[in-house]
Order: sequence, then C-alpha cells, then structure tokens
Amino acid sequence: MDFRSVIAMLERQGKVVHVKSEVNPVHELAGIAKKFEGKEKVVVFDKVRGQKYPVACGLWWNRDVIGSLFGIKAGDVPGFFARAGKSFQEKPVPPIVVDNPPCQEEVTLAPNLYELTVPTLALEDGGAYFSNCIVIAKDPDTGVRNTSIHRMMITGENRLAMLMDVGRHLRSYYERAEAKGQPLEITINNGVDPAVYVCATYPGTGIDEDELGVAAALNGGEAVRLSRSKTVEVEGLADAEVVIEGRMLPDIREPEGPFGEVSGFYAQRDDRWVVDVTAITNRKEPIMSTLLPGKE
Repeated sequence: MDFRSVIAMLERQGKVVHVKSEVNPVHELAGIAKKFEGKEKVVVFDKVRGQKYPVACGLWWNRDVIGSLFGIKAGDVPGFFARAGKSFQEKPVPPIVVDNPPCQEEVTLAPNLYELTVPTLALEDGGAYFSNCIVIAKDPDTGVRNTSIHRMMITGENRLAMLMDVGRHLRSYYERAEAKGQPLEITINNGVDPAVYVCATYPGTGIDEDELGVAAALNGGEAVRLSRSKTVEVEGLADAEVVIEGRMLPDIREPEGPFGEVSGFYAQRDDRWVVDVTAITNRKEPIMSTLLPGKE
C-alpha cells in the first residue's frame, strides 16, 4: 500500500470527508479536524492557505478505519499487529532499493520547508510541526537501519528542531555520531504506507534489527521499497509522498516547543536537536499527512 492508494480505497468506502473551502494552516485546520476525531472518517483539506498541497488527517484515530486498511475487523487489529511482529522475528523480509522511485518525481536541492503543507496544531505550539513523519537513519557503527517517529518543528526554510527521547535507538545513533564530531544523516518521510507507520512504533525490535521487516510482515511478506537519496547516504521510502533529506548537526541545540502532546499537556520549550535539510523530493501533486496528537 502507498498513502494515496489508501486514501483512494477509503474514498470508495465512504470514509473520507473533503474540506473544499480554503482553511488557515494555523489552528483553523486543526480545529476543523478535531470535530471529526474518533469518527470513522479521514479528513482531507483540499485548499490550505499559502500552501501548494492538500493534507489528510485522521488515519489513525478510529480502529474501524485502521482495520479496513488491512482488510480486518476493528477488534482484530491488536492480534494482527502482534502476529506480524512474530512473523518478523521468525522470518524477516529485508527492504529493497528501487530505481526511478515515485518519491523523486520532483527534486528540490534548494529546499524550502515553508512550501510544504505543515499546520500549526495546538494554540500554544511553537510553530508548524511534522507530527507523524517516518524518520530513517543508520547506525553509525553497524549500518543497521532504524525507523522511528519524532516531532519536528520548522524553524527555517531548511531547518528543523527535533525531539529525541532518552532510550530511543535514534538517540543512540546520534550520540555516537556526535561523539565522533559527525552529523547523523536521516530521511524524513511523509505520506507513507500505513504498515511502515506501524513498524516505526513497534516496540519489539532491538537496536540491531531493521523494523521495516515488520511492515513487510503486515503486507503479506512484500518487501518495503526504498529509494537512493540525492544528498545523504540514508534511503527514503520509495512510495512516500514527500521525502526530506537532512543531517542532524553535532554539538548544536536550538529552541523547540511548546507542543501539545497526546497526554493533553504541553511539552515546554527547550533547546533540542537540529536538522539541516539538504533536499526535498516528492511525488507529483503529493497528498501530505498530519496527525492531531493532543486532547481538548
């Protein structure tokens, strides 16, 4: 599955609501999306003020929708995910790298993050946030690939401030690269196969295992497709809507936050890790994805 085929499938099932009038990406978009939270609907904003691309919200807030993505009932979702994890452990399917990937139909080597549709969600958020992108990195010592999700606030045309919690594999990668005085190269993938999103949150993989094998297990053993990046040595997701290439800079921290978290409380502003964006690639007319993490 890729993201746009998922949206098309949900359209056929009557599970997509289109907001056709123009909306402000600062708070108004999130306010409208909030009205549909928990319902069996994904909301697609077709016109976002000052932005080129539509953005979808709500893929993960209803278990009936999640089940329909994988052709199962809502009550079977936890067991289905658990079996995929077991299958990964028993017979992992490594990802493959493909030529001419859809995610590189358009390539920008002078990136401007403000051209992407990235909303400001909660009222006290410090800025526009990527709240559900897939971050891919490689262990600086072993080359093992890691897939994870981290919040990232846009702070400039080619700059992001990013949170990494203690104990995460990505933080271990970064700290070991930083100790050598080296940046950690990453790709940031938006609008992805739902199975990849699940594997990025899967708790059962070790630091020496590639979580993308879990996504393959969820997709019936079909290997995840990767793309060779233009400016970094880390791959992107070949079928993502947008891939941002960048480097996490060593020994630099810049302000990030506040951010309305899923707990219903704000994470406070503090100095955090910095991503220097080196390229943006995307499919033609991409459909971007966002997520509402907070409570009322």
